[in-house]
Amino acid sequence: MNKLILGMGSNLNHSLGFFEAFFTLNGNVECVSVSRLLTGDAIGPIGSPVSNLVVVGYTRLSLEEITTIIKRIEREINAADMSAEWYKLDIDVLFFNDGSRRHLGKEVTRSYYINLVYSLLFD
Repeated sequence: MNKLILGMGSNLNHSLGFFEAFFTLNGNVECVSVSRLLTGDAIGPIGSPVSNLVVVGYTRLSLEEITTIIKRIEREINAADMSAEWYKLDIDVLFFNDGSRRHLGKEVTRSYYINLVYSLLFD
């Protein structure tokens, strides 16, 4: 099984209940552990507030397959708001390890993920 850490965020939805539907990426992530939900000010021109959390789990899929699933979910959820700068849902791959290669997503260094990811990344 491949270890996977996802960052999830939203400019519009600020409840854990909204994110729960996406924790397993349509049944492709198992043994899910979820950080607390962190709500705060957005960085840059995107409107505030923004909510973020981290999901840790395992998958049998490759990084490329997971990325395809994420892009499809984001496209479906954000379709109604494509003209706006606000996102109902943003999912980032923060970390992926399939035993032969490790991927550390550039988003992991963003300040809103640091406190959420740190304790989960090194367990």
